[in-house]
Amino acid sequence: MLTNANSPRLKPANAVGHHDPRILGGGEPKASRGFFTTLLDRPVLSPLSFPRREAGDEVWLFLAFALAVLPAPVRAATPLTLDAAIAAAYAHNPDLAGSGADSRAAKADIAVADAQTKLRVSANAYATTGSMPNIVMSAPEVAPQSLIAVPSNGYVDQNFTATIPLATGGRLKSLVRGAKASSDAAALANAAMRRQVAADVASAYIEAGLDADLQAVAQGRVDVETEQVRVIGEKVANGKLAQVDQLREEAELADARQALTDAQTKTKLALVALSALIGIEPTADVSLADNLDTLHGRWSASSAERPEIAAAQAAVDSARDALDASKALYAPQVVGFGMVDLNARLQSDSMASAGYTVGITASLPLADGGERHANAAGASAKLDRALANLAAVKNRIATEAATAQLRLAPAQSQVEAARVGLAAAAKAYDLAALRYEAGKSIAAERLDAQYALTRAQANLRQALSAELQARLAVARATGAAID
Repeated sequence: MLTNANSPRLKPANAVGHHDPRILGGGEPKASRGFFTTLLDRPVLSPLSFPRREAGDEVWLFLAFALAVLPAPVRAATPLTLDAAIAAAYAHNPDLAGSGADSRAAKADIAVADAQTKLRVSANAYATTGSMPNIVMSAPEVAPQSLIAVPSNGYVDQNFTATIPLATGGRLKSLVRGAKASSDAAALANAAMRRQVAADVASAYIEAGLDADLQAVAQGRVDVETEQVRVIGEKVANGKLAQVDQLREEAELADARQALTDAQTKTKLALVALSALIGIEPTADVSLADNLDTLHGRWSASSAERPEIAAAQAAVDSARDALDASKALYAPQVVGFGMVDLNARLQSDSMASAGYTVGITASLPLADGGERHANAAGASAKLDRALANLAAVKNRIATEAATAQLRLAPAQSQVEAARVGLAAAAKAYDLAALRYEAGKSIAAERLDAQYALTRAQANLRQALSAELQARLAVARATGAAID
């Protein structure tokens, strides 16, 4: 069964009208199969381990084969604490895994950008023939490219070409800084996603805990009504009460059982939602080790900066570096180069030669159709967008923090009010039950008191859940630790 292992057995009162003061007291954890399961150890069967076949060995061999091929039973896992649920989500949540991959990819881009600032060497081989001289180039995917003039007829060439940037107007340095800023932004976004996953798991855990507690409340009502049906049935049989009283209690028991079924379904659905956030199969057998009472007071406010702000600032830095890189194309691009070459003419008077060439080349586009201007304008617009996003993130986070703080105090007040209401409802039920047992009231009065007590128990569980959600929202909004 998917349950809260520490959910208290919430009984409104016993059948004779004496209220149990341990309404929300804890109980022993129920053994349940949970989310981490392991196979039982079993021996490895070897053909050499089979005894000599005799009469009846077919049965033994069949059992041995079944043991070898059938799935081994699983051990029941320990109920899942909130900390374990968050840790499992860190390992299995697909959104977090994708964010981590983005961060690693952005880190690799730093090496890509930095490689453009270093010496690059390529090996190039040519074999040509034709009726006229020409100029051919090496494969475009290989850098640096090599361009050579080839004569007519047969010709072979082997060369090594090297280039190194000497002056780029700061373009390559800007690209490296931009890649580092983008990597920082991706890492911070991953940290933000990690906090988001932890908060979502915690919120779903609280919801599942609430549903489990409401299921316990419903179970308590069923237990009370079951006992009432039994007691009143005995009194009807002895002629002390009318049949209508028993029918009324039986109808109430049927309603309580229906409510229990609904509560059990909600608990299962909540645990399925929790499993999805963790990143495990929805059919996994999950149970909760913590409940609303053990989680009480877990989170608080903090003054730490949220990673979303730092990630947005890093995105601004990256956009600014991209703008600098686009502007650097207006400066001359100076490259040092060198080539070592070995070639041969494939003619009757075959002749081979070898040599080298070194030098510096400086280039500056004079007319590019407005490409550089468009690149700079686009980079400037992207910078403006990054700045606007930074302002929006700061505003959103400030709003979240203010809203969360405003909701916390009322949620705490509701808990105190619910505790007072529960105490009053419990006393009212005790009195109503005593009056009914003494024959001074009708069944409807006791049932009304029972409804009020059940509602008060549910109100307290819901208030505790709302306070936990409010505290979690404050921690999430102010940058406090969630795990």
